[in-house]
Amino acid sequence: MHLLSQTALRHPWRVILLFLVLSATFGAGLRGLELDNSPESLVPPDLPAKLLLDQARETFGGGDMELAALEGEVWTPEALEQLRAATDAVAAIEGVQRVTSLANAKRMEEDDGFLLVEDLLPETLSEADVAGIRAYVEGHPLYAGRLVSGDGRYAAVIVEVDPAADMKRLNHEIGAALAAAWNGPVHLAGTPALSGYILDTMARDIPRQLLLAILIIALVFFVNFRSQRGVLLPLLTVLVALVWALGLGGWLGFKLGMISSILPVVVLAVGSSFTLHVLNRFYHELAAGASRREAVLLATRETGLGVLVSALAAGAGLAALFSSSIPQIKSFGLLAAFGVLAAFLASSLLVPSILVLLKTPRRIMDPERPDAISRAMRRLGG
Repeated sequence: MHLLSQTALRHPWRVILLFLVLSATFGAGLRGLELDNSPESLVPPDLPAKLLLDQARETFGGGDMELAALEGEVWTPEALEQLRAATDAVAAIEGVQRVTSLANAKRMEEDDGFLLVEDLLPETLSEADVAGIRAYVEGHPLYAGRLVSGDGRYAAVIVEVDPAADMKRLNHEIGAALAAAWNGPVHLAGTPALSGYILDTMARDIPRQLLLAILIIALVFFVNFRSQRGVLLPLLTVLVALVWALGLGGWLGFKLGMISSILPVVVLAVGSSFTLHVLNRFYHELAAGASRREAVLLATRETGLGVLVSALAAGAGLAALFSSSIPQIKSFGLLAAFGVLAAFLASSLLVPSILVLLKTPRRIMDPERPDAISRAMRRLGG
């Protein structure tokens, strides 16, 4: 810790430049970071059931399913033409492997000992054609109640998609294609719809949670230090930690899933405490009459061991998750531990380097001096 404090005191600009270069390097990896909520990311890659599923898909084909229910009167020529257009539009989407509906179903009939197979829907549809199709479908056990509801108010479009495709994109494009072709409400269910919803929720909730955590932590630091630098320096520390951790994940090809999506808030909560100890001691030494350089040296020297032990304990606990066989937990443990390490280095090197360069504040308040807020906090703590 003495080496870190001396480095910050003697070469503050070099330390700041080093952190800028490292942050830019890790930050470039953020472009490769993606969201992933696939079930495969929640199970070990060598799980027998997963290996069997992969083998079955490779041998027999097949993928994930999306079920669309098109609401409206089905048994009219106009509705069946719309269903045909909707089926063709969905089949043309990249990542769609197969589409099944009344529009591409087959009529199978016996004729003098021969099995005749033809399209269920002829090229042109009349009212008489629709009546005949309806009679055939309602008497067919594979079609009635499956491709069309018993009351004729819903038509089903069953879409089989590539499991490796972008589910969020597929769900959006399938919904848009159906809505453009069908003159009525469209209801979606299945893997792409669920995946799209979860990904949208994650993309919406992660920034909200991060912003809320930043606001709460900033408020706590402002109450404690009553200064802008007392708020901005801890936030700078955790910003560096987040960029390094998430950037490393991008470089390594990791994806944020439902478990690892809490990584930013965890790093923010754990990492912000390191700078708290350093700043608290720094302002205490300034209030006691120390010069700016002396206050920085004493702050890093007196708090260094405690901060180091805290970082090692938190980092080791999070790194233990890397032993998990579940991919999402494994990546979360590695990146969270690395983020804690980055926060420790930023609080021990970057923050002291900045404090050395900044002017001594005109108004110095000792954080350890009792005031109304600290007395209230002590009473709450017993």
